[in-house]
Amino acid sequence: MIVEANAGYRLEEDGSGRVVVQFGDRIKTFHIYVLYARRDFLQDSPQAVRAFLASWFQSIAYMGAHRAETIDMVRETTGISHGIASRDYDELMGMFNRSGRFDAQALAVLARSFVEMGLLAQAPDMRALVTEAYLP
Repeated sequence: MIVEANAGYRLEEDGSGRVVVQFGDRIKTFHIYVLYARRDFLQDSPQAVRAFLASWFQSIAYMGAHRAETIDMVRETTGISHGIASRDYDELMGMFNRSGRFDAQALAVLARSFVEMGLLAQAPDMRALVTEAYLP
C-alpha cells in the first residue's frame, strides 16, 4: 500500500509490515509540500499571506535548529514512539523548501503527472498556476 512514511514506520515497529521503497529515493526532483491559497484571498489579504509564509519559514528554521524539541512535540501530539518520530524528522526535514522558490524541473514533473493520471490532455503551464510574489 502507499502510505505516508510515518505510517510505514509504525507498521515496521509493530511487526505487521515494512517499508519497501520511499518515493523520495526514486523521484529526486519534486515539490512534496506546496501551500495553496484562493486568488481572491491573495488579492484581498496580501499581508496575511506574507505573514503566514514568513511564519511558515520561521517554523521550518526552528525545527531544523531544534531537532530534539521538535521530535518531542511530535511525540506529544501524535502519540508515536521516539524511534518513529526521530526517523520521520530525519526523513522529512530535508524535504522542506526553505526559500519558497519553485524549481522548474519539479514543476515540469508535476505538470506531466496531470497528463499521466489522465486528468488533463496536455501538461498545463505551471507558471500560470504558481506565484512567488508573496514570499518574504
